[in-house]
Amino acid sequence: MKSIKVSSKNEAAIVAALAAVNGSATQHTFVNAWEIATVVRDLELAVVNFVGSKDAAVGAVAFVGSGKAVAKAYKYPRKTTRIKLHRRSSGWFLVDVQSDVEYARAGTTVLKLTLEQDAKAVANLRSQYRVQSPTMPQSVQVQSADATVEQNNVHITA
Repeated sequence: MKSIKVSSKNEAAIVAALAAVNGSATQHTFVNAWEIATVVRDLELAVVNFVGSKDAAVGAVAFVGSGKAVAKAYKYPRKTTRIKLHRRSSGWFLVDVQSDVEYARAGTTVLKLTLEQDAKAVANLRSQYRVQSPTMPQSVQVQSADATVEQNNVHITA
């Protein structure tokens, strides 16, 4: 499949790519370009939140399934659509569309970041919290007829 930039001007090409894979199935599949645009909007927000900027988002890849998850005991097969999206410098591109039969995995999104993006995401996350330094317990002295307790050490006197 030729990659298609996800934009309103490519709506017809996106719908045609989805229709070629889905056939007549419409219930649990991606069928409209606006569904893909919604997925892309959510992905863009997530990736930029992870890596800090739109420029740093270039290279991210997402695998997105249509529909919602159902139990494996569900009796009837459900045809779904699985798409692959790639973030390039000019935006998100639809690079692959496949038909699938999904149960528990339906509706899932898997985001894959580059090593550089992963490092930025971890650095951004770590900048949002601090690690507590370990503290020593206060010196406690308790005396009884049989024992003395001092800083978690017990001394038995007889």
